[in-house]
Amino acid sequence: MIDMIDSFYDGSEGQLEVRRLVTTGVQLFLYGMYIPLFGVCIHVIRKRKRGNYKLHITLTTALFILCTTTVILNLINVAEAVKMEMPTNLAMIGVYMLANVCADLIMLQRCYVIWGANIYIIVIPFIGLCINFAFGVSVLAYKSTYLVVFFIMTLVENIILTSLTAGKIFWINHEAGIILGSAVQTRYRMIAAMIMESSILYSTAIIAGVVSIYARNVLASEIAVNSQTQLVGIAPTLLVVRVGLGIDVKDVIGSVKVISMAQSQTHTLGEEDIPLSMSDSDPDVESGELVAATEGMLITNEEIGYNLKPQIFYPQNKKYRIK
Repeated sequence: MIDMIDSFYDGSEGQLEVRRLVTTGVQLFLYGMYIPLFGVCIHVIRKRKRGNYKLHITLTTALFILCTTTVILNLINVAEAVKMEMPTNLAMIGVYMLANVCADLIMLQRCYVIWGANIYIIVIPFIGLCINFAFGVSVLAYKSTYLVVFFIMTLVENIILTSLTAGKIFWINHEAGIILGSAVQTRYRMIAAMIMESSILYSTAIIAGVVSIYARNVLASEIAVNSQTQLVGIAPTLLVVRVGLGIDVKDVIGSVKVISMAQSQTHTLGEEDIPLSMSDSDPDVESGELVAATEGMLITNEEIGYNLKPQIFYPQNKKYRIK
């Protein structure tokens, strides 16, 4: 596989220069998008300070540093205008693999939180991450042919973690709909869609890279391989920015607690409908707040309504606290 990547740089000096300029231009374009996303992402995480936010900041920052390193290495090669040698090639591959590890750890942490800190859910994905990292080390240490295997296992890992996370949110979406009606489901569908879109973005880049390598499309291969590290960083960062500005992915955990509470503690509120205004503001997971997607929802005697604090009911201006 290393030989295959080295073959990308075969050709006349003029062809090499064109390919360097095109691939570097694409990489710099993606990195230019990544810089403001990273800044907004850190701002969102620091402002919200949810759960293990320091760990999230550390992983996100490490990912950004690794992506920046690949840009620097590529610019050095372009500036020197020489054929990329094996040590530099291996360095870029090593940085790409470390970036994948950071991105997978972010996804593992998100999946762990969504599943209510259930360690058993992430055992298999974590083992897969360790095996994949071992393949990566073998590529660097022995110049083996496992790079395509690393790409494929990264793709599988990405699909598994995305399926677990999005699947859990769809389940929460279904349960929330039973308690609060279909209107509240819009928010959770949006979160699940964002997670899947983030996964599709990076998965498409991996597939394009593998296909172009085997098709021996030199320019397409160079663009795909050099762009993947940036997409590794952009995908999870973009998800944090998009979701964080509305509702944090971790906020769905509060919904699970509220749903369980509501199913076990049911009150009859009276014959008449009770007007209830549900805020669209950002909830606090630690206090179990739940965001509703509607304003002025009418709750009948067969339904349970929540103000911002789901532990407290407000029917007919009276408070009933769940014990």
